[in-house]
Amino acid sequence: MQSGFGKRKQAPVGNVPVLAPPPPRFVRAVETAIALPSDVRVVPTVAVATMATPDVAVQPLVAYVFTRHLTKLLPENLLLKARTTWPAMPQIDMHAAGDGASVLMGANGVQLGATKFVAAMYPIGELQEASGSALGWPSVSADLNMHTAHAILSVTHPDPARAHMLLTALTVAVVEELDGSGVYWSSTDNLISAQEFLEHARLKDAPPAILWTKINLLDSTTALGAQGALAYTSGLSTLGFKDYECVCSREDLENFVFAFLRTTVMGAAMRGDQEHDGMVREVDNGDGKRPFEISYRHSTSIRPEGGNIIRLNLGRV
Repeated sequence: MQSGFGKRKQAPVGNVPVLAPPPPRFVRAVETAIALPSDVRVVPTVAVATMATPDVAVQPLVAYVFTRHLTKLLPENLLLKARTTWPAMPQIDMHAAGDGASVLMGANGVQLGATKFVAAMYPIGELQEASGSALGWPSVSADLNMHTAHAILSVTHPDPARAHMLLTALTVAVVEELDGSGVYWSSTDNLISAQEFLEHARLKDAPPAILWTKINLLDSTTALGAQGALAYTSGLSTLGFKDYECVCSREDLENFVFAFLRTTVMGAAMRGDQEHDGMVREVDNGDGKRPFEISYRHSTSIRPEGGNIIRLNLGRV
């Protein structure tokens, strides 16, 4: 994407430490039943998730919160609110920075993140592209035009899943403290209403896949011929995995991503394993009448920008 909001944001606040990247990891989820909200049952017979190996230092994960209120951020308030979202937050401490507008977050003397309050609007022009697909935010244009301030949140952690959890909990705290109208999640180019963000961020039994990832559609006869629309993910790479694409519906890929994250991030039946191709998952809607067979292998993306991703085949059995 060409707009400023379509590019990965670098944290502009604090002295977020550059930490060494984690070693390569491969995770296998075996024989685990996963209940989906849509009554779809996923049973991975053999499902290997390939962890992307960073070739550069860990980059900050960044979010923005928009508000109409000019309120000073207090470390003790943010920490209290964040702890209700993620139980591990008691291990984290927060304190005010010397500039009077920032709150720093750390653990054991290592800075993990920062929140900076900016008493000014974010440039509206950079929000237009993302606002076209805002989640649960029908009044996005009006709200963005009326916001008077914003907060910039950044988290750096060598474990991508923990970084997402930390930023999610911190964002919940800032949204509540500032009575925010919405959130921009930089890694997926997602604009999300405050209500929608809080609802999904507080899920206790599953990772908030709709916040951390995004399903995109590419309808291109040049790339696909008569095959139809290509659905592909963004955001999984910042979780340490590779992104996926398939010629399928948005709903089918959403169900797969939800099951994938619940199996891997939530730690269900995982063990170290080497990389494999051609894996299969059997997916059933519960009545046995419309099962899926899902296979996936490493491939070169057929999107114009290319790239080494994982190609999914979601087919009816």
